[in-house]
Amino acid sequence: MDDKLGQRAGYHHGSLPAALVAAALDLLDERGPDKVSVREVARRAGVSPGAPFRHFNDRQALLTAVADRILADFEEWQLAALADAQCGAMRAYGLGFVRYAIRHPHRFELIKSRVFGAEHPDELRSRLERMERTLSDIIVAGQQAGELPEGDPHVMGLAGQAIVYGLSQMIIDGYLPRDHADELAERVLDAFGPKPPSSSQIDACWLDGATVPAVGARFRGYNRNGPRRWATTCSITDAEPGRRFGYEVTAPFNLPFSRWQYDIEPTADGCVVTETNWLRAPSWFIPFGIAITGVANRTGANDATIATTLRRLKAYLEKRPSLRTEGRLTDAGS
Repeated sequence: MDDKLGQRAGYHHGSLPAALVAAALDLLDERGPDKVSVREVARRAGVSPGAPFRHFNDRQALLTAVADRILADFEEWQLAALADAQCGAMRAYGLGFVRYAIRHPHRFELIKSRVFGAEHPDELRSRLERMERTLSDIIVAGQQAGELPEGDPHVMGLAGQAIVYGLSQMIIDGYLPRDHADELAERVLDAFGPKPPSSSQIDACWLDGATVPAVGARFRGYNRNGPRRWATTCSITDAEPGRRFGYEVTAPFNLPFSRWQYDIEPTADGCVVTETNWLRAPSWFIPFGIAITGVANRTGANDATIATTLRRLKAYLEKRPSLRTEGRLTDAGS
């Protein structure tokens, strides 16, 4: 949303409450909740120190009005994130939460005291209830589409809030690196996010607005091994139709993990597809990879995956009258 949300509106007859809230939001963004004083807000709004009390009983009432303004902006921010969602609405909603909190840490601090406290101020209740209904609708729709596991939507929503709240706080506090916050948030949410379809082990979605395979395009790959689920970021390096398709796989913090490549050789009656994998993870990362995926013999597992992929590709293409293919497993790479 517009970073000028709190830009001073200036006082005009009949608009003093709005001018005070705008001035308070400016001050909040600059200094944090503890430094928002009614006197300074009045000074910035161009009115006497006592004028704000004609509209707000005390400082806390003014801060609650600011919180309502922030929630309105946050709600609009989340709706925009949902409109641009490419990998599931629940994931987009969670990412939107983390990104907003990191971008506006002082607003997050104020909202914590008003939203995540023992009681909600009456002035915020209707807006919060509407936002909760939106989240519940997202969860139910995700469950019906098979993107989310079955269960009580309220409990699932609470779990999702706990994840994004805690992750946001850890990043703002400096416990987790801010430089890689966006990527880290994506990976954490992927670990608890949409499950792959039950009929397959792998799902994927485009990133950064990409819609077709092209060099430089990125996609998120979802993987499953029994109860374990994880996600990786993949960057396309080769995309020559009818000849070659290749991509690099990275683990958290852009750590190189592997490369996959598909070479296509035309033949008289079809083509030969060669799928090759190179493992590139550093040795120190291997124990972590085993813990995450549950796969101790990665080379053997990849060979089995290659055989399965080529077998399925062959069967799929041979169902088309005009297409035939042969699958061939190579020993290149390890």
